[in-house]
Amino acid sequence: MQSFFLENSRLKVQIHHTDEPLPSQRFDPSARVEQVTLDGKHTFCIPEQIDASRRSCYGTGLCGEFVWDELGTEVLRGEWFPKIGIGLLQQTESSKPYDMWKRYEVVPNTTTVEFAENSAVFHQVQRPCLGISAELWKKIELHENMLCLSTTIVNTGERDLILNEYQHNFIAIDGEKTGPAYELTVPFDGTINEVSKAGFRRINYVPQEFLPDILSNKSTSVLWPNYLSNGAEFYKRTDYKDILLQTKYFWELKNQKSGAAIREFQFFTPTRFDLWGIEHCICPEVYTAINVKHGEKQNWWRIWQFTGE
Repeated sequence: MQSFFLENSRLKVQIHHTDEPLPSQRFDPSARVEQVTLDGKHTFCIPEQIDASRRSCYGTGLCGEFVWDELGTEVLRGEWFPKIGIGLLQQTESSKPYDMWKRYEVVPNTTTVEFAENSAVFHQVQRPCLGISAELWKKIELHENMLCLSTTIVNTGERDLILNEYQHNFIAIDGEKTGPAYELTVPFDGTINEVSKAGFRRINYVPQEFLPDILSNKSTSVLWPNYLSNGAEFYKRTDYKDILLQTKYFWELKNQKSGAAIREFQFFTPTRFDLWGIEHCICPEVYTAINVKHGEKQNWWRIWQFTGE
């Protein structure tokens, strides 16, 4: 495992890169941002779990996943199926979709990376399987207080590529725990007024205890009236039919105590928005649909803007 740094006059960005498989096969290991520091004093990223006793997919900071879980249903136990952005996974149970909590044997994709002073380009070749193969490019660039991510996928296989991609965004601004300091603004979420129903606690990994009002709503914003108790969790999903049409799509999370904020702009129409979090992190997740025929490509952009007082 290695970490590289991109820097300019405002930002210092720590990027994880490894040629070895990660403990979980969920998140694409390329262009995985572990930490962003603004003006030498504000930080924004945190690992998925900081309690080693909890189960984890080992996400951290700004990391993404390509979602095509149904491919696992096409093979029997012991056979292989593709996980875009990861490689080939060996099925553990016949005809079952990919399960983020399982651990699979993996043949990883081949990835190369080229670093410059304030940019990095990751090139990944998806191993062919089930008529599916692809090439992926991710380019990270720094511009003043902005981190730009361009993603391109080229279909080199026989089948159409029909899947989704999102960035998970494990965020804790200046290490602040989930609570009253935060305000999350999501102008395109048409069901944001239902956020008070999102709190729960798991028992034996299954959501069973509803926790009312650990989140509240004000106009287009989500608030956390109190710090979350141990084991408290929240999850809200907004599907495409409830995504409001906007001229510009973004969300913003602000730590009102420190004055620092992160805003992610999406240069595409979101097809889904998830909000998940626990005691130490808040995770706004914006999905884009991928539909690419043989020999064609698709490109999309995200820009994160970091501000502070």
